[in-house]
Amino acid sequence: MANLTKYGLLLIVIGLILSIISNTIMGVAKFDSGVGSIGGFFTFIGLILMLVGRKEYGKKHSQFMIYALILFIITFIITVIFVAMIVVSVISSRDLSSLKNILYIIPIASILSGIMYLLILYELEDKKGKTILYIAILTSIITSIIIIMILNPVFDKTIGSISIDTTTSTSEVQERTTELTKELTNKLYELSLIGIINNLLFLIAFYIPYKRINSGELASTKSSNLINPKRCMNCGRVNPSDSIMCAYCGKQLDGLKNYNTGYYQQKTGERVCPTCGRVIPFDAMICPYCTRKF
Repeated sequence: MANLTKYGLLLIVIGLILSIISNTIMGVAKFDSGVGSIGGFFTFIGLILMLVGRKEYGKKHSQFMIYALILFIITFIITVIFVAMIVVSVISSRDLSSLKNILYIIPIASILSGIMYLLILYELEDKKGKTILYIAILTSIITSIIIIMILNPVFDKTIGSISIDTTTSTSEVQERTTELTKELTNKLYELSLIGIINNLLFLIAFYIPYKRINSGELASTKSSNLINPKRCMNCGRVNPSDSIMCAYCGKQLDGLKNYNTGYYQQKTGERVCPTCGRVIPFDAMICPYCTRKF
């Protein structure tokens, strides 16, 4: 399949849309519809496609995708170890207050996930996309801190009301646990509305590179027929070198001069790097993508 990155981005965009729908349902109707799980599946498959197709957009992007994979593995290991330590602490000390430390996973995961998304998207974004990506990451970290501040007192109330004293009957503990777990769940449903902001920003951040690839603005370095492409002078988009018609507006390209000729360079102020195939400024001395010197 050609351009796995493009289809991966599309699946992630769909996944984020489903997550927004899920957060809205949870926040308004106070129940889990399962749509979020479907969205998570789409996002997971999309990330796998981007990882497999990591070489489509240059060496640096490929390296960043590997770094993102390593960071994901590290995040998973840290989370498992952290949760295991808390569980062991509760069992050994019979002190449920240690469970509150689980909340600190939220900002840690937000920071590490933000760095991971930055690595995944950085080489595919334009200036506007990078700005939105930075805002999305920062917003995610801030909202995770707000969530902790809101959940802390709820967690204290929940844990403080559940006694594990041997004099308390099991049925009493179970009844109170069920009641307060429901209260905590309702609070989480309310907080899910905050997640809409994060998902919406990341949705835009992922959609921008998808749109750039789909429109031809960002060309894959793996496409041999884009090493010396033609740009349509009607809509300005890049087409493969053997095209006779623009794939985007239908303008006839047959007989037009090649994109790297003086005619096109004067019209667009751009040229294509013959090494990596990326569009660069006409007067560039070094390709910013593959470091080729001119």
